[in-house]
Amino acid sequence: MKGIVLVNSASYDGTDLAPFHGVHLTSKDLSDKALIQSIRHSGAQFLAASCHNEQEIELANQAGCDFITISPVEATNSHPDATPIGWQHFAELSKLANMPTFALGGQSTHNVEHAQSYGAHGVAGVSDFWQVEK
Repeated sequence: MKGIVLVNSASYDGTDLAPFHGVHLTSKDLSDKALIQSIRHSGAQFLAASCHNEQEIELANQAGCDFITISPVEATNSHPDATPIGWQHFAELSKLANMPTFALGGQSTHNVEHAQSYGAHGVAGVSDFWQVEK
């Protein structure tokens, strides 16, 4: 799943997905069955979701997500007020998922193996993965 580009569901307007490969559901949108059906009919190759707890992972399982992010594992600059769940809780949540999980929050390409040792398929990120032109 390296190099997949997704549009966030908060930004998805139901039109053509190009150039995106799919949609990444916010945790809020996980319970929106009409939105999920619309995404499935749009030709999206991938449906992903942000999950933070057991209930959201169950919704992702029901939605048939292709993969999920579980966050925040560690402290992160993009969400400085979020309380990290830590690696042990990540591992517990990851076991509940019927699809590959990616650790999100304080991640970089340097700790992929560490994340995998806790059940992650890999890592995902914002700050350390995107170079923003200023």
